[in-house]
Amino acid sequence: MKSICRFSQPSDFGCFDNMLYHSMPVDSSNLAGTINMHLCEVIKHIPTLDQSRLDDLRNKLSPLPSQYTVEIEEVCSLLSKVKLNKSVGPDGISHTIWSISCHLMAAPVTSIINSSLHQCIVPDQWKISRITCSKTFSS
Repeated sequence: MKSICRFSQPSDFGCFDNMLYHSMPVDSSNLAGTINMHLCEVIKHIPTLDQSRLDDLRNKLSPLPSQYTVEIEEVCSLLSKVKLNKSVGPDGISHTIWSISCHLMAAPVTSIINSSLHQCIVPDQWKISRITCSKTFSS
């Protein structure tokens, strides 16, 4: 993953300084490792298919229609348009990182999405949201 993202070389991107992942500081030289760790956490909660029943299942089902398959370009486009002024989600990965590295992260994210669609399983981490109540003052 580090070589794909070209993060094995020292980075001079100032936007990667002072990054937090699960409230812990992330060394910018290990940013690719942190992102990889998060994606591996998402993937490990997608159960593997029972290979002994896979051939029978393939023979019974028609292929997944193309309108239900996500393309890398589509994911890249959406990642590049994330709103940078929003707070991070439960994954703890900054929107700036997703936006700047969209062309590098689109392929693994697309793979996870398509695997999820083919298996009809949504990773538990993608079902989690944080809601923070803030007190409003009326005048």
